[in-house]
Amino acid sequence: EAVLACDRSHSNSHKDRADRVKRNRHLSRVYSSYKMLMSASMVARYLSDNDGKDVARYRTFEDFIPQKDVEERLVNGYLKHINDEVRRVLESYPKSE
Repeated sequence: EAVLACDRSHSNSHKDRADRVKRNRHLSRVYSSYKMLMSASMVARYLSDNDGKDVARYRTFEDFIPQKDVEERLVNGYLKHINDEVRRVLESYPKSE
């Protein structure tokens, strides 16, 4: 959202934000990681992953990703990728005074 705001873009929904991340020249590199974290958050909340095409339903969050893999894949993988890229992009913007 910070990068989108710097580009004077704001999203009004999860779908709109995902579309903006996918199309944004600074964020398109993190889209696959963003999509995975978005899916994980949907499964964690609703036990379903509605990606707009198919709806995958789960009995538990662990059916989506084993607990032993959460930190390594979600936090140290996808989230770190997004964080590193967003930090790099934000550092390239001129500082406001």
